[in-house]
Amino acid sequence: MKKVFKTIVISSVFCICGLTVQAEDLFSTLQYTYQNSPQLEASRAFLRSVDERVAQAKAGWRPTVGVEANAAYMDQKYKDYPGTKDDSYGNDMYDAGVSLSQSVFAGFRTTSSVDYAQTIVREQREGLRTTEQSVLLSAAISFVDLIRDKAVLELRKNQEVVLNRHLESYKKRFKVGDLTKTDVAQSEARLAGAKANRIDAEGNLKVSKAAYRSVVGKSAPETMKIDNLEKLLPDSLTTALKTMENDNPTLLSARYSEEAAGYNITLQRSALLPSVDVSAGAGLQWGQPLPTIKDDYDGEYWRVGAKLSLPLYQGGSEYSKVREAKQLENQARIYVEQVRRDLIKATTQAWEQYQTTKASIVSIKSQIKASKMALDGVIREAEVGARTVLDVLDAEQEHLNNQVNLVTAERNMTIAELQLLAAMGKMTVAGLNLQVEPYNPEVYYREVADKWIGTSIE
Repeated sequence: MKKVFKTIVISSVFCICGLTVQAEDLFSTLQYTYQNSPQLEASRAFLRSVDERVAQAKAGWRPTVGVEANAAYMDQKYKDYPGTKDDSYGNDMYDAGVSLSQSVFAGFRTTSSVDYAQTIVREQREGLRTTEQSVLLSAAISFVDLIRDKAVLELRKNQEVVLNRHLESYKKRFKVGDLTKTDVAQSEARLAGAKANRIDAEGNLKVSKAAYRSVVGKSAPETMKIDNLEKLLPDSLTTALKTMENDNPTLLSARYSEEAAGYNITLQRSALLPSVDVSAGAGLQWGQPLPTIKDDYDGEYWRVGAKLSLPLYQGGSEYSKVREAKQLENQARIYVEQVRRDLIKATTQAWEQYQTTKASIVSIKSQIKASKMALDGVIREAEVGARTVLDVLDAEQEHLNNQVNLVTAERNMTIAELQLLAAMGKMTVAGLNLQVEPYNPEVYYREVADKWIGTSIE
């Protein structure tokens, strides 16, 4: 699909630098970040560990099988036993067997555990999407900040060149008596200030480059441009809020947390209900003594049985756990509303910030056009003595300030666009339509959810 690009850096930046190499766009940076983020990889690994909870919960439906073997020495003494003389016997005893047990009913504990585990998996998947949004948003902000700082530095350098040229001209005019020493001093002061601002801009750029490398995982490119984000934005605040309600992963995660808290109540109630287990076993015995037989005997055994447990009173802790679970569900329900309110605020702020900065850019561009005309006029008037050196320096500074304001406003508008996308839940691979294979959490889940045996992982 053909992409439309929007360049935030003003045209003078590229004219000054003479750049001819192809610029890296924002979406390419986000694609690289998505594929190489340690934070995302760690979150995916954690999600896979949460998937295992479903397999652990389903184990309650499966039998347990074990092999047992025992060895012992026993000394027995019989006294006044019918048919025997008082005597003692010492012998070695051995037995080995296989046992199997199966839960038939556990007070709905297994069913609730599976429902709870599956809901926690869904909650954590939304948590992964939240992390994805956070990582991509951080990368995008570092990208935009880097563009801004590059542009500001070039403006500062250009201003320093212009002021230095003015100073040389003023010094020559001072020598011929056309200007005063005060005029030259004013020009020198402005040049010194411009140098300080340029040094400060260089420091800001270095910091932005370090932040970019930390978040993205590679060195910052020399030239950069912003993709057209406006095509991804909603047409109204109402649409943005509706999308947020349906797609924001933080809100969806909170809702799944509330659902899981409901299953936890049923899970805790299972301790109040009866349980039924069946068991079976078979094995061999050696060296078992009988009181009426001198010699030991060997034999085999088998058994089947059922066990019914009906709890009556267990100290009250089981009732307390049910009450605790109810309070946790209440907390989760309230938290959903709090998250919803926070996201409404964030979405509204991002929308209004976007609209405000978009309108201010039009005004700033008009200011730049006017300040450029004013600067040219002041310079011409100063050449004929109608304006002072200070007038020229002030006009130069005003024009520079307007240019810096434009770069800053364009940066703020892009940040507002990104934050609006994040608030809606669209700051993801799918939401941005990035050309990269997205991580599929279903793959590992399907591998382990019904797995009976094995410890290997991929």
